[in-house]
Amino acid sequence: PHGPGYAVLYGTFGALFGWHRHTAVVLNLTAIAAATWLWVSVTRAGIPRLLLATVLLLTFWHMLFWAPTGMQESLHQAGAIVLAGCFASALGPTRRWWVTALGWITVAMLSFIRPSWMILLPLWAVATTRGSSRVMAVGTVTASLFVGGAILYAYSRTAAPYEEGFFFLRATSLAVGAQSVL
Repeated sequence: PHGPGYAVLYGTFGALFGWHRHTAVVLNLTAIAAATWLWVSVTRAGIPRLLLATVLLLTFWHMLFWAPTGMQESLHQAGAIVLAGCFASALGPTRRWWVTALGWITVAMLSFIRPSWMILLPLWAVATTRGSSRVMAVGTVTASLFVGGAILYAYSRTAAPYEEGFFFLRATSLAVGAQSVL
């Protein structure tokens, strides 16, 4: 991991309960199971959709490949599952405040672990303000951009100090040419 988010999240568990060779694998599998349970709870999907989701998760080779490792990819896959449920709920006919809060917390946490998740901050703002006034929608999107900036600032101050820095951080600071970014 490049930033401290993954190490802090998994390390907190290790500090509380101890750490063994298999702990990261257990945490990865737990994250995927908890995310799937949250998706089912949030979407209130019918039997056909649950069966389709089961087939999708059981045949998604990226998840099967990374889950038995100590890499952070399973955490991101679990986050994607949670956010899929949150988006489905937010775009559905009825909204629940706790799903909105869960979505904000999940996308903010994932953004601190890997900043590329920040692209979902304004999208989540749009999804959660659907049907609201234009002022509310613009204010929420603007606030999401400020939150993204704060997360990026915190990430840049806590990431490992490499001489050249990470490409993502150099690209956002315009330290590389536009051609390199494209």
